[in-house]
Amino acid sequence: MKLNRISKLCMIVCLMSASTLASGQTRTAIANGAFTDPAVWDCSCVPGATEDIVVDVALTINVSGTHTVNSVTINSNAVFTVNDTFNISSMATITGAFNNSGVVYINGDLTNNGAINGPGTYCVSGTTTNTASMLGPMDFCDLSPPPNTPFVDNNTGFIQGNVLFCQNGICLTTGAEELKPKSLKIEVTQHEGYIHVAMEGSYASPIHLELIDLQGRTVWKKRMKGNHYSFKPGEEFHGIYLYRVASPNDVLVQGKILVN
Repeated sequence: MKLNRISKLCMIVCLMSASTLASGQTRTAIANGAFTDPAVWDCSCVPGATEDIVVDVALTINVSGTHTVNSVTINSNAVFTVNDTFNISSMATITGAFNNSGVVYINGDLTNNGAINGPGTYCVSGTTTNTASMLGPMDFCDLSPPPNTPFVDNNTGFIQGNVLFCQNGICLTTGAEELKPKSLKIEVTQHEGYIHVAMEGSYASPIHLELIDLQGRTVWKKRMKGNHYSFKPGEEFHGIYLYRVASPNDVLVQGKILVN
């Protein structure tokens, strides 16, 4: 009886271990073809959302439809082409070519030692390092950009002149980074061409609203009077701006806003 119990326990542990190993595995491409073709991958399966994918030398993989993986590694001379929406939960490392005519979301770091090509949109929430080439047309949006052009965190490579930065609004984050005291509630919205600021609570110092362009320049600044303020940008304002609601000594709330 005791042996049977031990055997059952071992079987349960083994099954749990196998289940754990089945998630988060690395799937390596072994043939040219479509991302959804099981014959392309060494697992004879389609990579899932928790798995890391590797595309080896001189292989070409085409992605249609919406898919999610954990990480992507594109090795030298390999080609990875996205036609629709592709989500990468952690990081992407490119030594070959990454072609994108859709939208690629990278919720982590992007390291490019190969070629990143358009004409699609790249949204990167982590650190971008480019040592090779970024060829447009494309819209590339690093959600934590440096203040000066080109808006790539670490760039020692080549960025073609027709690469745009955060221009189409696809990567625009919603909400704002909250830096204010918990007793103070500030909401910044946009409606029918107006930027609205609504504040609940009080703050001892004078408060102002400012807009900062992607070159890091403050292009508009106005003191707020009362707890509600509305501002309609002029025709010279177009594209993505950083906004800040601030006092002389503190930034209370900040975020990004698309001005049409």
